[in-house]
Parts: sequence; structure tokens; C-alpha cells
Amino acid sequence: MKSLPSSRILATAGFGLLLVGSSSGAVVVQELFDGITSSDSSINGKGDTATSIGLTGNWATNVNTGIYTAGNFDSGAGLPGLPASNGVKGGVWNNTGGNYDPAIYATRPLAAPINFAVAQTVYFSVILNNSGDTAMGIGLASGASGSSEFIGAGLTWNNARTLSTQVNDAGNAAYVSYGTLGADSGPYGVRNHEASGSINGPALLVGRITISTTGADLIDIKRYGVGSTIESDPSLVTWTASDSFNTSMVANNLVLWLNGNSGNNAGEVDAIRFGQSWGDVTGVPETGSALLGLLGAAMFFRRQRR
Repeated sequence: MKSLPSSRILATAGFGLLLVGSSSGAVVVQELFDGITSSDSSINGKGDTATSIGLTGNWATNVNTGIYTAGNFDSGAGLPGLPASNGVKGGVWNNTGGNYDPAIYATRPLAAPINFAVAQTVYFSVILNNSGDTAMGIGLASGASGSSEFIGAGLTWNNARTLSTQVNDAGNAAYVSYGTLGADSGPYGVRNHEASGSINGPALLVGRITISTTGADLIDIKRYGVGSTIESDPSLVTWTASDSFNTSMVANNLVLWLNGNSGNNAGEVDAIRFGQSWGDVTGVPETGSALLGLLGAAMFFRRQRR
């Protein structure tokens, strides 16, 4: 039997029903890049910060070391959802030298692998900014080499094309990607996407990975812009893009990709979160979970009165 996070253990006891769907009780991976460096430098070799969760070892870049960290900014001003930091600035930006090589990415080992042979639902969120001609995203991978499987999502550069059609119809859009890191343009390969030209700036990208043992797995993503509102329940979401895939990999790495134009608008990544519920990665408790919490509290206080 799988061990449960503390918030879930309390929930089964009745009193902790108030904690079901909480914004942080079941976050399994988090990287806010808080204070990751005091000056601009490559993410290669960087390790834990005060707000890192579920990661071990250090970041390792592939092909190009120009995925840079910075300690003087947080991305995502005006976006909904959880904050980009816990009070200390930090983020990642593109300094790859105008290189559009699809082999540019960085990986870091997970402290506890995520098994895609076990039925479960994994939620994630990340703050991205594809201003200028940049592409970036995050995901889960079975390793760091080009033969490793991965699944993830991101934002495309100006002239992106869908893998299945090879038509330039996916530029400046939120997209989903999967396959192997070294084939089909790697994580920059667009499997499905929203309408071309939908985004050229900051966004909160929220996703849901539904892992099945009897059929195809599914990834859904939703892009939120500045001033938008996050739904209280994922069942109410109109997803930006979705696609099915099939893998039984054991994901033991977090993967981050970022490249393109390194000018004034170089692209940014911040606030990566993976969790067991919608609220874990958005900060918005699900409507059903909130109701369970109220019912649980009522039952508890009724027993106390008796």
C-alpha cells in the first residue's frame, strides 16, 4: 500500500478533511528558483534552494549551458495562481545565444520517481514568458539522455510547426509535447497546440496528466493570462490543448527547456510545481474538496458537543 502525505493521512481520520485540496499539502515537486544565484550564470550544476521540494542532485544542461538563472527577478506579475516565490527573487532566462537547437534542455533528478505504469493523476503548473522569439517548457523524463522518454508542455517560438503535419501553424502558442528527448525535435516538438498567435508574453500554464493502466494516457493544459481567473474545479475547465499518449516509463527527472532569441526579450521560466490535486498547483481549492472540508468540520464539532 502506498504511503500517504500527511494531509491525506489526516483526511482519512476525519479531522483533517479541512486539508483536502489544500494548496500545498501534496506538492511533490517544486522549484521556485528562490535565491538560486546572486548573479547571472548557467543553471548547470545548480542545486537546492530554500523552496526546492522533491528534487535531488544538481541541474545538468544538454548541448548548451545558456539556460541562465538570475536572482533579481520573479516572472508572472499579474498572473493568477500561487506566487512565483516565497519572498526571495529568482528565475530562469534564455541566454543560449540565439540558438534554436532542439537538443537544448536541462534535467534534474527527482527524489521520488513517478511511475507511469501506475494509474494516477498528476497536476502541474509553471510560469512562462515567450516574449520575443523564444520557446520553453517543463515536463517529466525517464532520464537525461536523448533516448529518455518525456512528457510536458510549454510555449512555442514565432515559427513553430506541428510534428504530424509539418505546417507552420503553431507559432506563439501553448502546446503539449511527448516522445524521446533526442527525436522529433525533442521537447520542442509540437504534438498539439492552441491557435497560432495566441500568446507572446507571460502565462501561467497549468496541466493535468491522467495515467491509465488500461488505455491511453492523457495530457490536458490550460493557459492563463494576466488578470484571468482560475476555475474552482478542473471539471469546469475548457482546456487550451489536449493529447493522448502511451508510456510506462518511470519518470525520474524534471526536464526544463528554453532557447531562441537572446535579445532584450529572451524568455523566462519560473515557479515549477507538480502535485496531486488542482489546488496543489493553482492555490484554488476544488469546490468538491472545500465542501468535504466543511462537512468534515461539522461532523467533528458535532461529535465534540456530544
